[in-house]
Amino acid sequence: MTASIGRDGDMARIRTGVSDFEEAAGLAGAALERQARDGDDSQGSGRVRVADVLARRTGIEADLAGFARRFDAEIGRLAAAFEAVTTGRGAAVMSGGFLKRRKAAATGDEAEGLSALLAGLAAALAGAEQALGLLDHLTGALKRCHAGAETTLGDVVERRRTALAGLEAAQRASEEQRPPLTAMRLRVAACGDDAARASLEEECRRLEADLASAQAGERESLARYRSLDDLAALLDLYMGALNGQRAVSNAVVAKLSADVERCVLLGRALQAAIGMAGQSGDAAKALFRALDPAGPVGRLLPLAEKGWLNHAETMRRKAHADAAFFLRFGEAEGGQ
Repeated sequence: MTASIGRDGDMARIRTGVSDFEEAAGLAGAALERQARDGDDSQGSGRVRVADVLARRTGIEADLAGFARRFDAEIGRLAAAFEAVTTGRGAAVMSGGFLKRRKAAATGDEAEGLSALLAGLAAALAGAEQALGLLDHLTGALKRCHAGAETTLGDVVERRRTALAGLEAAQRASEEQRPPLTAMRLRVAACGDDAARASLEEECRRLEADLASAQAGERESLARYRSLDDLAALLDLYMGALNGQRAVSNAVVAKLSADVERCVLLGRALQAAIGMAGQSGDAAKALFRALDPAGPVGRLLPLAEKGWLNHAETMRRKAHADAAFFLRFGEAEGGQ
């Protein structure tokens, strides 16, 4: 995890992806609102902005899923390394039984191993806190964008209903103009008197002008209705993208949260192991100090201290979160 975050820019990429997606969603929402207000999207900016949201969602989804998988793998590796370093005493620590064992001074290898685990666990906790904080921020932004789009869609749907009624009225007006014009044309064709024929032709031209005007009104009403219908469909697509990203974020948060609980339990066990092995406890005590007490990881610490975090319950929640995660994202590729 240290390598993934510190050297590969894993967290920086996620942060950039979240920022870019939030910006794209905001710009798309503003473009659609402007289109709804002004009734003009001759440049197609709304459609372009929504397409950008969909494209960016694909990238951020892959980054978040990849981070969650790597975090899970790192905690599993740290837990296995912990048990190896403490020669099988890890399970006892996790259940609280280790504290009843006799204190034993750490060997050089064990001391080095515990220190390395401490550094790895600190990096993992820091990464998880950043990721969960970013996802929390993104969820808030998505909710705001969705609320704005929902309001705009409600207005557009109402206007589309009015436009449809206007279109139907314009179509009836056009149809009503046709029979009189047809009848007048027949009269003109049957008339043999030049003077009467000229009068009938003038009346025929008037009816033709009325029909042309009605047809122009029908075309205008149809264009207005289609514009609003297209905008409603675009808003639906936009809101679907927002909802899809929220579902992705929720699945990742659920998985990360379960793995963070494992991480906190492992941290408590590691602190106990360092103390019982006769090492200085300063570094171990500092493991959780850098975390925001009100943050997504910091909020778990009082529960762990009071013994309210249970390893078996955590693993049960993890199993459910993993099932939902893999149902959405599929199994890891390349053994990730």
